[in-house]
Amino acid sequence: MALLYTAFVALPSGYAYFVRFPTSADLHLSEGLAQFKYDPGTGYELVLNDEVYTCDGPFLKANTDCLKSQEDRNRIEGKQVSATWFYQAMYPFIESRRIVDIAYDGKSLLPGDYLGKQLGKERERSKRLMLLGFVAFFFGGLYAEWVKRKEK
Repeated sequence: MALLYTAFVALPSGYAYFVRFPTSADLHLSEGLAQFKYDPGTGYELVLNDEVYTCDGPFLKANTDCLKSQEDRNRIEGKQVSATWFYQAMYPFIESRRIVDIAYDGKSLLPGDYLGKQLGKERERSKRLMLLGFVAFFFGGLYAEWVKRKEK
């Protein structure tokens, strides 16, 4: 039970809570023809030169507003774009390329405060999830112990 809590609640919550806005040294720039792929768990992901870039954080079903607009995707599909991104830890030894900004024709497609707001939301959500997960697993363990003792 503790292993499940650690793997599915504590680790993703911890990574979401402790991530900070990347410094300029942490940022990378990639350019290429924009393609998109859809993942049912995380939404749309940007593909440049066979490398996948995402807007989601360590949680499944994370907010992926930066690639949500069908109009934006249609406008830049197959066009030369640049993506500013950083490596974000998801689990131990697993990282994703998280998008900070996407630029097409010299114009940014994301609001300047997008990532800061998103990281703040994820940090707040991670606190609630860790508390809720701990309470659920704690009472689940108590219930399992009660059932086990009742069987004797």
